[in-house]
Amino acid sequence: MTDKKCRTCRFYDQDMADEADGLGVDESECHAHPPVLVRDVDGGTLRSHWVKVIEDEWCGEWQAIEPVPVQPKRWPTKGELLSLDLSGRAANAISALEETADLGDDADMSFLFADRGRRLLLERNVGETTHKHVMARVREWQDKQS
Repeated sequence: MTDKKCRTCRFYDQDMADEADGLGVDESECHAHPPVLVRDVDGGTLRSHWVKVIEDEWCGEWQAIEPVPVQPKRWPTKGELLSLDLSGRAANAISALEETADLGDDADMSFLFADRGRRLLLERNVGETTHKHVMARVREWQDKQS
């Protein structure tokens, strides 16, 4: 069973969590309801304030944190891979892959990236430096896709 505490609630702002003064536990803001508008002590500026809660407390509004679905990143096709800004050695190594010689530019290249791209290291002339270079370019390409 889930521990029904503020720290496990979807409304508890984990990013704002900070140690509560002298209590040895974190406190943060509860976002189950809209913030309250209050005026500064001088009566001038209007500010919004969220209810502060301690992580070990709970209330009747508690809801479990739902995992955020993560879209798997797509791997580049052969044509996309070869169009990346790769060093000469990396481009040559990928072009020379025997398994891909007969594949078209739209061929799925995900097999190269299994086990964090270690498959690339099995190729002749692909050392650790070339591997890191290719993986960095592929990650940049993936980031642009999302």
